[in-house]
Amino acid sequence: MNIRLDGKVALVTGANRGIGLAIAEGFAEDGASLGMAARDAAKLHAEAERLARTYNVRTLPVVSDLGRLEDATRFVRACAESLGRIDILVNAAGDVPSSPPLQSSEDDWENGLSVKLLGYVRCAREAVSFMKRAGGGSIVHIVSISGREPVGASGVPGAVNAALLNLTKTMADELAPAGIRVNAVNPGFTQTARMERHTAAMAHAQGISHDELKRRILSTIPLGRFGQAMDVANMVRFLVSDAASYITGVAVNVDGGFSRGAF
Repeated sequence: MNIRLDGKVALVTGANRGIGLAIAEGFAEDGASLGMAARDAAKLHAEAERLARTYNVRTLPVVSDLGRLEDATRFVRACAESLGRIDILVNAAGDVPSSPPLQSSEDDWENGLSVKLLGYVRCAREAVSFMKRAGGGSIVHIVSISGREPVGASGVPGAVNAALLNLTKTMADELAPAGIRVNAVNPGFTQTARMERHTAAMAHAQGISHDELKRRILSTIPLGRFGQAMDVANMVRFLVSDAASYITGVAVNVDGGFSRGAF
């Protein structure tokens, strides 16, 4: 199956590192023009320039804090104006620290809700009007397996991710008449800087070494390895393509078989 996105404009948040960057790179390889949002200006601009040069596509980096309504609005509108249309939105921003729910501070809760949950809503709400003008589109929310079942001390991220899974289905039903598909992808333990921080915190809480914790996690993953960012990106590339034109309102686990009771 040959998936191409030539002539499409794709927006990716959290696009300067980890899973978000892998998704942006996959889209660039498939020929899409890219709008890229993140808070780290130097890293964002460097990656946008690299993708443009490597894949000969248009890229527009927009430094944005998606915890702020005005930044989310500015990002989407700047992309529509500069790149001409919006066909795809992938919400991948929002690194929410993990801790037991009753030990999480008010700032932790407010940050998780504002940056990830409301950040996704803000970008989608703004992008939908442009997708309708283009005759349809595709939105993918990068969520987590913690939205379906707790993983470690995932108080704030688990609650936020559960809300995002509900939001995905609700949005899919609402936007289907406009030809806009909405799906979610739930990464499992994926080798990124965020996973290293998360597992280090889990190891500390359990009083064991980081290496020992990772060995224990690997023993629970049927495929016997941690995921790579491109494993997640490849699922997203499929979901936004015409090959998935009859798929909406689903959440796909990309976790090597880690999850139980959720197919």
